[in-house]
Amino acid sequence: MFAYEGRVSIDAVPLRCGPIAGVIRNRPVAMTMRGGLRIIGIRFRPGGAYPFFGTADGADALDAAPDLSELYDRVGTTSSPWEWGTAIDRWLAGRLDEHRRSPLADAAVTALRVRHGAVRIDRLAAGLGCSPRQLERVFGARVGLPAKQLSRILRVRHAKALLAREPSRSLSELACGLGFADQAHFTREFKSLIGITPASYLSRRAVDRQAVARYHGGDVGA
Repeated sequence: MFAYEGRVSIDAVPLRCGPIAGVIRNRPVAMTMRGGLRIIGIRFRPGGAYPFFGTADGADALDAAPDLSELYDRVGTTSSPWEWGTAIDRWLAGRLDEHRRSPLADAAVTALRVRHGAVRIDRLAAGLGCSPRQLERVFGARVGLPAKQLSRILRVRHAKALLAREPSRSLSELACGLGFADQAHFTREFKSLIGITPASYLSRRAVDRQAVARYHGGDVGA
């Protein structure tokens, strides 16, 4: 993330201006933004940063890319979002190293994404022709978090999308459809990663929709 203007805090910790590389987070965070903002951010999918930086940890990206400060200055002289994106795209294209890619990691991440995380890691490894330990080793080096953790994140993210799309659907039915043992297990998983329960999430969405409807003077869709 490149921060030029405005005041930005993550979990009440102010961020400095300049290039900022964030580490992978496995918990909810709160970002607060104030003032006239000028911030450009890049978010890599799990494993996506490795071909560019040779590291799966975002915090190490600053050391792995000493010319990041130069890019920060270059982007700072541009005047439109299109120019920001073009400068960053060209810089990333110059850093891309296909030899850093891992076919095993790519295949595993793709399989998890297609199934929304609803697959056992031992079965995933067997399907890819490797052992669970080998798969976890590759994940640690190339993706930056355990395969099981990515599976949990993808499954809860899918649940969140379904709740937003079908708010009237019962939570027990949703939990069953997603492969959770029961509604209580689903609620615990959801809260551990999103920070609130599914019921609270639905309530907050309803309040937000009502606020938007009042602002526009009418009803709004889901």
